Amino acid sequence: MKNFILSLTLLFSLNSYAYLVISDVDDTIKITNSGNLWQAAWRGAFTKDVFPGMIDVYKSWGSEDAKIYFVTASPSILRSKINELLHTYEVPHVKLITRSNVLEAKLKYKVREFRKILEAHPDEEAVLVGDDVGQDPEVFAEITRLYPGRVLASYIRPVKNRAALPEQIPYVTSFDIATSERSSGRMSFNIIAKTAVASLTGAEDKLLPEFTWCPKDVRSTNLPVVRSPHVIAWNIMERIDRICGARTLSHEEVLLVLESR
Repeated sequence: MKNFILSLTLLFSLNSYAYLVISDVDDTIKITNSGNLWQAAWRGAFTKDVFPGMIDVYKSWGSEDAKIYFVTASPSILRSKINELLHTYEVPHVKLITRSNVLEAKLKYKVREFRKILEAHPDEEAVLVGDDVGQDPEVFAEITRLYPGRVLASYIRPVKNRAALPEQIPYVTSFDIATSERSSGRMSFNIIAKTAVASLTGAEDKLLPEFTWCPKDVRSTNLPVVRSPHVIAWNIMERIDRICGARTLSHEEVLLVLESR
C-alpha cells in the first residue's frame, strides 16, 4: 500500500510543473485610477480597495506553487504601502519590485525587471497580468518576442479599452481570468465558484469603477466570460450589462456618437 501511495505521489509530481506569475498592482489588483495623478497618489497612500475576486485568483496561483512576482511602476516611496496591501490580504508572492528612478521610462524599466525574473528562472514559463493604463501591453508584447514559447498567457485589464495586441487576453472581472486559467489546467474548479460569487455580489463601484471601460454589450466582446462553458457566466454577463447600461456616456463616447451622425 505504501508503495502504491508513493507511486501516485511521484506520478502527480512528474505531471505538475512550476511556473511564474509576473503581475502589475495598480488597476490590476488594486483600484487606483493610475491614469489620474491626484487620484493615484491619494489611493496609493490611503486606500486598500481591490477588485472583487482578484485576491482569490492570486491565492489560487500560489496554491498551485506558482512563483508570484509583482513589478509596479509605482515609485519606491510607496513600497511600504504596497507591501502593506499585499500582507493585509495575505497575497502570496516571492518579491515586490518598485521603480526607484521615476524619470526612467516605464517600458524600459518593466522590460528590464521582467527579463531579470525570467533569466533567474530559465526553465519556467510565465503568466503575465496587467492593464492598459501604462505600457503593460507593450511590455508583454516585447517579453513574448524576446522569450518565444515561455509566455503561457498575457492578461490585460482594458481600463482605457485600447486596441488589444495579438495574443493578449482582456479581462474585466476575476471570473475572466479564472475561466481562462481553469481551461488551461492551471487552476482548480474551486476558483470558478469563488470568482463567480465575487463578480455577482461585489460592490458595483469596485467591480467596474467609474474610471474603467464598461462594456455596454458583453456578448459583442472577446472577454473570456463570453466563451465560458459555465452556466453562471450568463448571470455575470447580465450583471455587467446592467451596470454598464445604466452608466451615462463618457465625454469620449459622446464625441464618438456625434461623429457617427
